[in-house]
Amino acid sequence: MNVPTLPQARATRGERGGITVEFTLTLLLAIAVFAAITQLIFAMHVRAIVSDCLREGARHAALANGDLASGRDYTHQLLHASLNSAYSATVQVSLTREWRSGLEVVHANAEAPLPLVGLVGPERVMQLDAYAVSETQFLD
Repeated sequence: MNVPTLPQARATRGERGGITVEFTLTLLLAIAVFAAITQLIFAMHVRAIVSDCLREGARHAALANGDLASGRDYTHQLLHASLNSAYSATVQVSLTREWRSGLEVVHANAEAPLPLVGLVGPERVMQLDAYAVSETQFLD
């Protein structure tokens, strides 16, 4: 008994194995896009952490019994606890007292590397600022 079969599409000799090449190239492109998006999200995360540590250091220095050196040290402690110690060592933090709109404020400035591949990247590209109103002017 002969069973009828459906006609099968046959690949010509020049197209044989083409789907494997197309799949490989598409997969490589998808992996590259995924890695780039992941690194961008990671860089934004690192920027948020450095900014938060900088704000906390400015607030610490602005306390009634705080000084600029303790605020800078506190910022470095927070960075060391939050990020890799090798990365946090490359972040440069400076704190100054200045007057803005009639108020004494602590101005914190940080220069940090921009993480391009993991935590490695060009030095002093991200520049972040934070301000905190000094409590000493309200004690009088």
